[in-house]
Amino acid sequence: GTVRNNMANQQGMRLSIVASHAAVGFFCAVAGALGFWGFGAEVQDDITQSMCGELLDGKCVAGTKWISGYLLAGAVVLNLGVSIPIDLYCLFSNIEASYPAEAPMPASMNVALRLAVVLFCAVVGLALPFFMEVLEIFCALLIVPGVIWLPLIFARKAAIDSGISRSFMVRLFDGALGLLGFACLVLGLYKSVHELLEAFRTNEGGAANPFAHPWF
Repeated sequence: GTVRNNMANQQGMRLSIVASHAAVGFFCAVAGALGFWGFGAEVQDDITQSMCGELLDGKCVAGTKWISGYLLAGAVVLNLGVSIPIDLYCLFSNIEASYPAEAPMPASMNVALRLAVVLFCAVVGLALPFFMEVLEIFCALLIVPGVIWLPLIFARKAAIDSGISRSFMVRLFDGALGLLGFACLVLGLYKSVHELLEAFRTNEGGAANPFAHPWF
């Protein structure tokens, strides 16, 4: 892959993947445990809705602002500031790589594409009604295939092409992981669709108006 070709020590790719995934899993588990400890089973998908000082006509009224809240908001902004450019870099790099070396993508088209994609994402995020609920559906449909199924398929294809024999335990583990992914896909999609329908039910009259219930 492109990442491996850019590594000074390509043999360390396996260790890098294992270590990075272990670190991400650990920190996500810690964050989830702290969230459950702080808010319990009634925690809302939008965590800010679990930080209400009080509810007024079903709407969250902010309480006294905490310094830790500002720090958390800053951490979220920093996370987006790092992750979004990386995601878009992968997108733009693949588009640029589709052009032959002797006829690369014109610079003006490259700039226009980058600006258009960023503006399009911003407009969709601001104008799409019930953005979070719709985003959850897309995540439920795309995360499991991208994170679980595709790596399993690519690993099997690479093993076949390389003539590497995979043990029964490895194949069993892959099958169990694939089934776990299927369960996550079904449960996540069911929950996401249910929440979108509930949002439409409780917001009759303004559900199709992107500015009737803005996020800001």
